Amino acid sequence: MARKKEPERAEFNRTRILETAKKLFLQNGVGQTSMEDIARETHICKATLYACYSNRDAIRDDISLEAMRYLYQILTESTHAGAAIRDNFMAVCWALLRFKEKYPLSFQLIVENIRVDDAALDENATLREIYETGENVNALLLEIFGAVYPNQSREEVIGTVFGLWGSIYGLISITDNKAAYIQKATGKSRDEFLQNGFGRLYRQMESSMAGLIGKRGLQ
Repeated sequence: MARKKEPERAEFNRTRILETAKKLFLQNGVGQTSMEDIARETHICKATLYACYSNRDAIRDDISLEAMRYLYQILTESTHAGAAIRDNFMAVCWALLRFKEKYPLSFQLIVENIRVDDAALDENATLREIYETGENVNALLLEIFGAVYPNQSREEVIGTVFGLWGSIYGLISITDNKAAYIQKATGKSRDEFLQNGFGRLYRQMESSMAGLIGKRGLQ
């Protein structure tokens, strides 16, 4: 019976460790959080912690993978091939806000550097899946907005995706940080302000790509 319960106990410990690490990483920063901090806050011994995770990076990678899976899931559920481009654009914006609310730490990390060298990806299955899931997210966005950006080079495609992410990420970040000021200055709630802001971003995208689209137009 004890052996049968052992995997369940290990999974329970990993879940506790991840939830605790999310809180500490967000509060103090990944680099400022030690394995000892995580063990103490989780109320487990260090031997149990190290039996589940060999180091802090392994914990961060598991958190990132969980978050990337969620991001891909909600983007897939929120967008639809053949839908109006504006509808899909707005769906992506709101999905990214939901992502930030559920995984605030990972929302910050998506614009930071990740390890992508072949050796690291070959040696670390978790890191490889994070990378592959991120590529799936990018592919989904390109499938959705491909008609808007015809005949682009690989460099231009990456620039397009980064531009979309950067614009939406920046607006969500500053609006969340300045929500009280926005309410006071404009009388708008965070979501009302974001709805208008997302609309402006879409119009900017529409305007900037008008020359490429020509007579095809945006739906």
